[in-house]
Amino acid sequence: MTILDQIVINKLEEIKVTKKKYPLHKVAGISNKGRRFLKSIENPKDGDIAFIGEIKLASPSVGVLGKRGDIIKKAIQYENANLDAISVVTDKKYFKGEVSFIKNIKSISKIPILAKDFILNPYQIYQMKLSGADAILLIVKILNEKTLNNFVNLSMKLGLEPVVEVNDKEELKAAAKTKAKLIAINSRNLNNFKIDIDKACRLGKLIPKGRLFLAFSGVKSREEIKKYKKSGAKAVLVGTALMKATNPKDLIQSLKGIQKPKIKICGIKTIKEAKLAISAGADYLGFIFVPSSKRFIKPRRAKQIIKRLKGVKIVGVFQNQPLDYVNFVAKDLNLDFVQLHGNEDGGYTSKINKKVIKVFVIKPEDNANKYGPIMRAYKVDYFMIDRPKNKVTFSANKKTIFNPLDIKKLQEKIKTPIFLSGGLNSNNIQTFLSDFVPFALDVSSGVETDGIKDPVKINQFIKNAKGKAT
Repeated sequence: MTILDQIVINKLEEIKVTKKKYPLHKVAGISNKGRRFLKSIENPKDGDIAFIGEIKLASPSVGVLGKRGDIIKKAIQYENANLDAISVVTDKKYFKGEVSFIKNIKSISKIPILAKDFILNPYQIYQMKLSGADAILLIVKILNEKTLNNFVNLSMKLGLEPVVEVNDKEELKAAAKTKAKLIAINSRNLNNFKIDIDKACRLGKLIPKGRLFLAFSGVKSREEIKKYKKSGAKAVLVGTALMKATNPKDLIQSLKGIQKPKIKICGIKTIKEAKLAISAGADYLGFIFVPSSKRFIKPRRAKQIIKRLKGVKIVGVFQNQPLDYVNFVAKDLNLDFVQLHGNEDGGYTSKINKKVIKVFVIKPEDNANKYGPIMRAYKVDYFMIDRPKNKVTFSANKKTIFNPLDIKKLQEKIKTPIFLSGGLNSNNIQTFLSDFVPFALDVSSGVETDGIKDPVKINQFIKNAKGKAT
């Protein structure tokens, strides 16, 4: 007996119990105006493919994914992530769901809701409509053609958008005989719960004209999205990966290909500057422990500031200093990263007891791409590309600006995330980001006025950097 067989047997018993408790005459004839699920798929908010975020508390393939108290929090996170629709799995025994979840989510979210369950009886269709669902999943594998067609028609009569799920060619033929406009191809085989995205993509290309291809299961990264888009998918459903994500918005942006650079505000010297940067949205704060720098701060003073900070990564900047000293300061101040701005070689960097950002100073007129072989010799966590001192600030119309396409090629070669530094400010950053978005941007003098961190400039820089990057 397959997992699906077990689910179906249990579902039939579950329906019997529910129908006794809530007879059909109590739910039939209901009127519940739905949201336009089909329209949300046809007109995605970002780009040309819609995203459906799934809420499920467990599954037979991965086990427990959440608890009842997570439902509302997840729905709010999905709304903030700009999703086009929410899928709610309501099966009790195997997915820890409840039909009531739909009503609860609909009360706090404006996003259309797809009810996902193992629909075997007309009663369930009325039940989902009453709960507030806008669309309903109908799985061909567990329905004969006549029942499938009747269920599609009943769903449409009630104002529920039917989403017909298939996994092979024969099932696709059955789905195509119905009036359903949305055909979901599940890359997960429901008999053994194994995933085959390539098979799903091949099947997607066979969907008849006039129907929309929805891709279900197996989405973990941008690569799966690209495969599905190439095969003609109009929407993708992201389930397990989203349930596991601590920050669903970041994951969705990554899946959509929307890149937002991290921001490092360097040269922090006071608690006031640090808090200004954090409140503006900085991801990293840099403290410079190089005595020759005009932004030098003694480790003892930096420690007093750092212990009062939360919600930001701390970077200590060093240059050609003794290894023991660097490791001591990094441990004493509990630094997250050590940034090396000198001639430190690979042997030196390998002995640092924290994550390392290695700086390379490259002339803007140089082809940055030629530094790839040198950088690959280093085993570090990040690289930072800086320009020589006293070079003209970035300008879109001057050769002194780094060529964004060169930096992009370099990034592709070395495969290590890049921080970009040197001459950045709120006026020039958008031009650069139009061609290439590095992992992070490092800024110091560009957000200062008379050598002091300026809250207006910090806010404007972060706003321009985060807002423009796509």
